[in-house]
Amino acid sequence: MREESDPFDLEYMFFLALAKKLYSGTLTFEGVLNKSYELQYEKKYIKVVRQGVKVLEQYLKNRQKEEEQKAIRKRQHERYVKRKQAAKQRKRKEKINIIAEAIRLSKEEE
Repeated sequence: MREESDPFDLEYMFFLALAKKLYSGTLTFEGVLNKSYELQYEKKYIKVVRQGVKVLEQYLKNRQKEEEQKAIRKRQHERYVKRKQAAKQRKRKEKINIIAEAIRLSKEEE
């Protein structure tokens, strides 16, 4: 069993998962734990675990890149919305200024 003070070992977790998948139907929990240690000495399982670790690391890296891309797109969208709102405000102020100027001119003519 893993204690709180034990460091996390990804390779051992892969070996444990592999042993559980292969032997959980025929062995007890202690037997599966023992088998996970035995699998660490077989070359074909070492190769499978190393490949699994590489796939997991690649997956995590890709997921991080996707999250960064989402954050970039979100910031770009926020800037786009701000620019649109600013343009809308400028047009509104221009219309108000035109109307105010028209009112001033009409008062001057009277």
